[in-house]
Amino acid sequence: DFSTKLNELLKNNSSESEIDLLIDMKDIYDDDSKYSVLIELSQSIPNLSKWRTFIFASGAFPVDLSECKVGEENLITRSDWKNWLSYISAGKLKRLPSFSDYTIQHPIYKEVAMFFSPSASIRYTLKDNWLIMRGQKNKSIQYLANAQILSQHKNFFGENFSFGDNYIMTKGKDLKGKTGNARTWLVAGINHHMACTVDQISNLP
Repeated sequence: DFSTKLNELLKNNSSESEIDLLIDMKDIYDDDSKYSVLIELSQSIPNLSKWRTFIFASGAFPVDLSECKVGEENLITRSDWKNWLSYISAGKLKRLPSFSDYTIQHPIYKEVAMFFSPSASIRYTLKDNWLIMRGQKNKSIQYLANAQILSQHKNFFGENFSFGDNYIMTKGKDLKGKTGNARTWLVAGINHHMACTVDQISNLP
């Protein structure tokens, strides 16, 4: 059915060489088998080698940070990244899909979340995990304390790695300065995540 719909699309539009084909899987986790099924099925897409780009998008960041403990180091597995990496490394696919994710956000948007007060937490991307420095709600000063701890962490990428890392380092140096807010910390976290992921992809063997 999928192949039929693709062929119908091509009848009324451009050729494969002018189309970017993105398969969006939304949420994917360690115990989710649909990734392996869909990535294998994708290899049967008609004329797979002719599409301008072939992309797999998925996300593994949780809906919220309720499972993370305040004042502790929390690690969440980057299942989206690890699954993609394992498949392109296996050497069994006739065309490798490019990587795409939802950074440090849950892949399915929930409007109701807009009305909740966020905790003063920092989301920081590592090689295989997300490091979560969780704070409390309505305690913005904890952004600065968490930033100081994170900037001294053994896995911190350094202030020159990205804009986001520089923001973390700067905030961590001044515990009496402006704390920032949920939006600015999300911007910093997403910027670092993108820089980290691009660096990982560009350095694949």
